[in-house]
Amino acid sequence: MQQGRLDIDKLIELAATEFAAHGFEGMSMRSLADKCAISQPAIYYHFASKEALYEEVCRRRFDEVARLVDRRVAAVTSPADKLEEFFSALFDEWQRDNTILLLTQREVINALVEPEKCVAGTHTIHLFGQIEDILADILGREVEQEVAFTFGSLLYGYCSMMSLDIKGDGRAPTQQPALRERRKAALLDACRKMLQSLGS
Repeated sequence: MQQGRLDIDKLIELAATEFAAHGFEGMSMRSLADKCAISQPAIYYHFASKEALYEEVCRRRFDEVARLVDRRVAAVTSPADKLEEFFSALFDEWQRDNTILLLTQREVINALVEPEKCVAGTHTIHLFGQIEDILADILGREVEQEVAFTFGSLLYGYCSMMSLDIKGDGRAPTQQPALRERRKAALLDACRKMLQSLGS
């Protein structure tokens, strides 16, 4: 096979797809090199290990999501609407890009089972900080971290369960928009009820 020049952006994009599909352990650096039409040493020249490549993949993809969520939330003025926009922005990205959904699911599991392998810590802290700030704006007072954690847990729980939609009847996520919208609406309704109880 003739080896080509290494395109870092293409490598990151393909690696994201491979990590999402096969997980960290199942992703083959040899297969990735073949798909990029380069040698394995060419990858290792830029990334010292599979771990380093995975960290860069997650950093790039999660940073993209964080910037998009920040823009959407900043465009809304009402604190209550900001919370719904925050959740909706993440839902929409998970629905739009199955790679981001799967990487997020894997990181949620890593955080629970093998926290030392979780590389999305900064991203998660940023998102939970946003939830905390938005809740404080809505309620007019600081909220305990546990409150923000509860809202965040709902969000990541929803993310983790989205894969069941695919496994249930074999259809891809894009074929189930009505189901996803109903579940999204139910979760947003649960958030509104939690906010009411916090404000009373």
